[in-house]
Amino acid sequence: PATDAGSLVPAYITHKFCVAKKIIANKLYVRAMKTKRKKHISQNSADISKLIQIILHIINGLLAVAGIIIILTSTAVYGPGITTDSVHYLSAAENLSAGYGYIGYDGKPYVHWPPLFPSLMALLSLSGIEPYTAGRFINAFSFGGIIFLSGMLFHRRIKSFWLTISGTLAILLS
Repeated sequence: PATDAGSLVPAYITHKFCVAKKIIANKLYVRAMKTKRKKHISQNSADISKLIQIILHIINGLLAVAGIIIILTSTAVYGPGITTDSVHYLSAAENLSAGYGYIGYDGKPYVHWPPLFPSLMALLSLSGIEPYTAGRFINAFSFGGIIFLSGMLFHRRIKSFWLTISGTLAILLS
């Protein structure tokens, strides 16, 4: 059999080896191109998913601002409804900002309700805002935060754009 010059391997074997090398190289090239194409497609879907997430953040933020505006406008003329709990919160906030500590309107220690709300009202009253008005703003911004965080929770758990918006709207209008 014929051999290549300076080689002990027959020519037909080296020819088959070269053809096999080319076939393997072509298969690897095709596989690489498919992978590159898949990466490009998955990159586009990742970009679209990121865009949808940004749009949802913006919509949730707008719905939260709408909730804040609704609370502030609905309590602007007649104020929020006052219950006995509200009286305890307000008196504790006034006493706290005056330096008397957590004392209720009846002079007894404020121990039956959580201290955060009167503390926040007292903190805002140090800047010159009355505790009653501070309570309105705290409630409005808390409601806005609930709307925004509910929208984010819906998006994480539901994964549907329209159901997320619908759920967030339901929280806003509740």
